Amino acid sequence: MTILSLSPFAILVLYISLLDKTVSIRLSNQISDPVVDSPDRPLKSAVFALGSFWRSEAAFGCINGVVRTTAGYSGGTKVNPEYRKLGDHAESVQVEYDPRVVGYRQLLDVFWSSHDSRQVFGQGPDVGNQYRY
Repeated sequence: MTILSLSPFAILVLYISLLDKTVSIRLSNQISDPVVDSPDRPLKSAVFALGSFWRSEAAFGCINGVVRTTAGYSGGTKVNPEYRKLGDHAESVQVEYDPRVVGYRQLLDVFWSSHDSRQVFGQGPDVGNQYRY
């Protein structure tokens, strides 16, 4: 039996996301023990802009083979963007993963199934340039 282990913050984000029926997050059913980052297990990295980076972390963070997620900003020109002063950046999440456990194609499947491509400047209840994809 696999037990889903999420942080209280991730559970809160999922709960809030589920309040709005237009938002969907696909959670993997292949959750297992965390992968240990070590020199003999080289990791790969990918960056996704999927609307709110908190929802993005929740969507990718529970996938078997994902070692860590880091919220941040991408695609902008402002030096050192901040949450309240992000300029033209988009909220994004860096996903570090073990390619022997999960492939980039699987991460893309999560990306494409977790957002509405018809909503250009926002995702679900999050609307604005920083939530573009």
